[in-house]
Amino acid sequence: AGEATEWLVSYPTLAPHLAPYLEPHHKILVIGCGNSDLSTRLYDDGFRNITSMDISPVVIQQMKEKFGNCTEMRWDVEDVMAMSYPDNSFDVLVDK
Repeated sequence: AGEATEWLVSYPTLAPHLAPYLEPHHKILVIGCGNSDLSTRLYDDGFRNITSMDISPVVIQQMKEKFGNCTEMRWDVEDVMAMSYPDNSFDVLVDK
């Protein structure tokens, strides 16, 4: 997966803005995750029920291989315009 690519801001900059909206028990969906470290940084901060999705099967495979130790996370190939998740599957959606 190489180095993480942060298109907007790094996790330390974003974390204080997310904190008021996230609880450890929340089911979190990170859409268009790419190879950003956002999902794994959330995981490191104690959030465990994280699903990260991207349209690129190559990126998702790379992230699964790189972060296979984050066993409670899911990495899914999904198109944000046609997601297969049932309604109300997540408490919070993060897109940066």
